[in-house]
Amino acid sequence: MSQNPLYIFLHLHKCAGNTLVIQLRENFAPEEIVSLYNFEDETLTNRDIIRERLSSLSPEQRTKLKVIFGHEVYYGLHELFPDREVRYITFLRHPIKRTVSHYNFYRTQFADGKMSEHFKPDIYRAGAILTFPRWVREIECYHNFIFRHFYSHFFNEELFDGGRDVQVEAEGLDQIKKILDQFYFVGLTENPADFLFIYRQLGFKKFLLNQNISRKYFKLEDHPENRSLIIDINHFDQAIYDYGVQLNQRFKENHPSFDLEVTRTRLARIFNPTYIMAHFYNYSAKLKKLSPAYVKLINRIKGIQTKA
Repeated sequence: MSQNPLYIFLHLHKCAGNTLVIQLRENFAPEEIVSLYNFEDETLTNRDIIRERLSSLSPEQRTKLKVIFGHEVYYGLHELFPDREVRYITFLRHPIKRTVSHYNFYRTQFADGKMSEHFKPDIYRAGAILTFPRWVREIECYHNFIFRHFYSHFFNEELFDGGRDVQVEAEGLDQIKKILDQFYFVGLTENPADFLFIYRQLGFKKFLLNQNISRKYFKLEDHPENRSLIIDINHFDQAIYDYGVQLNQRFKENHPSFDLEVTRTRLARIFNPTYIMAHFYNYSAKLKKLSPAYVKLINRIKGIQTKA
């Protein structure tokens, strides 16, 4: 077997996966990664198509490959790489926060004109944007969304939007848990250290800021009465999340160097020029919105540089 593991990241919607993906694209050459997203390539709809694409890689391409990631990643890809140690990873988020984030993401996509026609009916019906309570009650394919996504990507042939037709039941929950047992690492969005650990495992040298933060059209703290509504339609997702917490804790117990690896990554990031500049530009953009005096100062500096 090759010494370098092949990491396969199953990117679950609204679990901060884009933060990891943007780092992957920044740190690895195009030939070292494979991205599996239907929004990038509409042909990626089922296992056969993805199997065909990955099977067509030359031996040299397969050797160079370091990470496969995306919403259309499925459990079973390891069978295509019998000569590699394959490590599946995924990140989970508490169902309440994940559900709110999904709604706000759709609202942001719709407002910015970036939403595909396929998903528009999930947020816009009868000439109006769905309110959060109505979206939660009526759009049933987002009930127990984690369960639906995992089940379709663990067991079904259809991948893209395949969770809509999944039957949510206790037997399926047990099956999902058995597959998660095979994962190298199940991270939690709520634990920043989990991301830093994976960065270390992947050997990142560049670090960027968190990505894909949607506008807050709905804030649960302003409407706490909706909390019970979210809980009622996500019992199976809560069970998966709770099991993920157990797997996460078990991994850390079995890897005593976890905290040390995280500390090393945190220090490397603090002194990383890419990360420092990203923070500078981020704070600068915020100051431009808040301080006219700062805008004048920046324009003056730019004028001096132009004359020089």
